[in-house]
Amino acid sequence: MNGGVHFFMGYRPGDAPYRVYRELAPAQANRFIDMGIYARYLDDATGRSLSLTRNLGRFARDVRAIAPADAPAFEALVGAAQAFRNANLMDMADPQELMTPLAKAKQMWGMRRLLRYFGGKWGQTAADYAKAVADPWLRQRHRGAVPTPMCPSGSS
Repeated sequence: MNGGVHFFMGYRPGDAPYRVYRELAPAQANRFIDMGIYARYLDDATGRSLSLTRNLGRFARDVRAIAPADAPAFEALVGAAQAFRNANLMDMADPQELMTPLAKAKQMWGMRRLLRYFGGKWGQTAADYAKAVADPWLRQRHRGAVPTPMCPSGSS
């Protein structure tokens, strides 16, 4: 269950993890609700707001309207997110210890277009990535975008 009980991924029939969910029972009731809005941020001081939805292009345009100087950093982030859009990271392949070297090589080859996102500037915390954001309000929103133990925001 990736992301915790409130963020099921791959729950639709036809998605690779769906059969696992069906066996574990959460899919039995088929009561999954698609999240239309992941987050909505409001700046009380200025009244400006920013919503993070499935429409990442709109998010990038909204950031550009709020802080043009910061648009490239957020557009790069949106580009990285879009690269994962059709990736099947939850493929229920054999466990690594049961895979042959050839099977491992095939799996890596299938992920080749995504490998650049597992290191470099993409391997830093949200807080470190946010250091390049000039607008203080946007920087704070980005620092705390995913404050979980698995994805530290660096907030203190």
